[in-house]
Amino acid sequence: MTNERLPAVLAGSFFLIAMISSLAGGGILESGLGDALNSGRIGWGVALELVNAFSVLGIAAALVPVIRRREPTLAAAYMALRVLESVICLAAAAAPLVLLSTPEQRSVLLAARSVAMGTLLPVGFAAGAAVLYAAFYRTRLLPRYLAIWGWIAVALMLGMNAFDVSLPAAAAMVLPIIANEVFMGILLIVRGFQPDVPEVNTDPEGSPRRR
Repeated sequence: MTNERLPAVLAGSFFLIAMISSLAGGGILESGLGDALNSGRIGWGVALELVNAFSVLGIAAALVPVIRRREPTLAAAYMALRVLESVICLAAAAAPLVLLSTPEQRSVLLAARSVAMGTLLPVGFAAGAAVLYAAFYRTRLLPRYLAIWGWIAVALMLGMNAFDVSLPAAAAMVLPIIANEVFMGILLIVRGFQPDVPEVNTDPEGSPRRR
């Protein structure tokens, strides 16, 4: 097996950077897009959301070669979905910059950003995450319970976006996916991928053998 320690550390680091920059950037940006535009906050929020967009690509760049050696189809699908997610992030981050120069178009751009962040991005993220968890489940690069945890967390996140839920309920529904990605990032940095787990086959005589 090739040395896959560096890709694991890189992927884990990008997971943590993406999560921190996404949460911080979104919060700062939304506060800067209040009734009175705050250019300073908007600038910082956009910068952090750009960091998130490029971190998403970093995760894919680190993981795809590792997954491709075991599940090439899932690797290709994951790369395509992560690129799509990154493009949506970049577009959503760019909209507030236009607001600073053309405030008369503010309502239109805010509506477009709302669609991107409230619908397109969650769906794109969920699709990419579901494929990644499928790859981890099949390859056992990470413990399988993380994939099951991730699928449940993605379903809760999509439910939060599909229904008008109260703030406490929304926080509870999004917390599992945040915890999953943070835990996964730390695990990749500290322990890396699991050793390849040989599958158990049965020979014609019925006795188990490893391959």
